Amino acid sequence: MDRPGEFSVNLQTIRDFLHSAGLGCVLLSDHSNVSWLAGGGRGYVSWSVDQGAARVLITPTDVLFLTSNNEAKRLEAEEFAGLPWKVISYPWWDGPAGLLTELLASNGPAGVDSRIPWAPDALVVGAEVARLRVRLNEPAQERARSLGGIVGETMAAMCQQLKKGESEFEIAGRMVGALVTRGLDVPTCLVAVDDRVFEWRHFLPTNRRLERYAALSVCARKDGLVLSCTRLVHFGPLPEDLRHRVEAVCRVDAELIAATKPGATSGQLFEVARRAYAEVGFPDEWRNHHQGGLAGYRGREWFATPGGNEQLVAGQIVAWNPTVPGAKVEDTILVGPDGNEIITESDDYPFLEVLTERGLIRRPAILVR
Repeated sequence: MDRPGEFSVNLQTIRDFLHSAGLGCVLLSDHSNVSWLAGGGRGYVSWSVDQGAARVLITPTDVLFLTSNNEAKRLEAEEFAGLPWKVISYPWWDGPAGLLTELLASNGPAGVDSRIPWAPDALVVGAEVARLRVRLNEPAQERARSLGGIVGETMAAMCQQLKKGESEFEIAGRMVGALVTRGLDVPTCLVAVDDRVFEWRHFLPTNRRLERYAALSVCARKDGLVLSCTRLVHFGPLPEDLRHRVEAVCRVDAELIAATKPGATSGQLFEVARRAYAEVGFPDEWRNHHQGGLAGYRGREWFATPGGNEQLVAGQIVAWNPTVPGAKVEDTILVGPDGNEIITESDDYPFLEVLTERGLIRRPAILVR
């Protein structure tokens, strides 16, 4: 299926929602939702904000792509070419207020995916739209597989190329550069070396220089989809305590992946993690960092938490990230009806095989150099 075909499927999903919710229109302003509807494309200039440079208004009969005059031609030519919607631009110096006020009033009752000042009475349906976008159709699943291959290969190559004496900033710069060269954005890039790996769970890079041990984490995005991956590298013989810690988080991660199946709830999956931490000798480590959860058009759509009632379905992607001090493991998994695919793994990186109730599951080990 091509982009217009994927757009058509997602458009029908939105229109079905309009009918069931009794709405006359819905306005998508969150660039995650615009990318989902369009089957890809970057509707933003800066991904540091949720509302992008483009909005889409959907009614039972029309689809209007709304953006400023200085963005319209570029977005139509380069990001959303060939999609069957009507492009309406407004002067950048006026902003969208007048246009949106008129359109929402004439097509009401209106729903919006995020609160905007021009429609204070519109129904906010962001959570409902998010539930629609997180179940990837077949073309989106293929895009996720392709992206996962790029992320896994790039991270493995980065680990092979690390050099002692490099700063965390230098390592992060090369990681981001390698991914951007292949057409990806990098919303999150984490690097820690040596004792910083043991101190923190979210390790923004610093000037610290690599001596023996490094942890590298990314959330990488292409065409809206965001995939996560973490890898570890050690120079010289691996200390036994560090080996034990990595094996422990691999066991927790493997148990989570084994339990990741349609119908499982976020609360049930959290309990799997909590039990696994206790079984590997780190009973309280779940308290010190989130364990990951549902991914998709955001790094995480929800986290596994005690008592959580979000439910997995086939076609979603999940990223777990169990940690103990000094060790973290993370890949992105495509949930299938009868089994899962680890879409960010790479055959040129070492792995451990962990026996679970669903058979052997491969998890990334430490690359020893």
